[in-house]
Amino acid sequence: MNPVVLQAGLCLLIALWGLSMIVMGMVWSNVIWLGLGVAVLMVGLPFLRNLLPDRLSRGVR
Repeated sequence: MNPVVLQAGLCLLIALWGLSMIVMGMVWSNVIWLGLGVAVLMVGLPFLRNLLPDRLSRGVR
């Protein structure tokens, strides 16, 4: 398997994990889950953005 595809998949899973933690924190009104979800999402998103092609990461279509 291509390492770039593997890295992209892992980064996407990290970002989804953070997003799901944020949703659980909002549903349960739990500040700890909300804070941890934001932290995990902030760690996962830059890696995911770096994997996108230049045109997509700048927002140019």
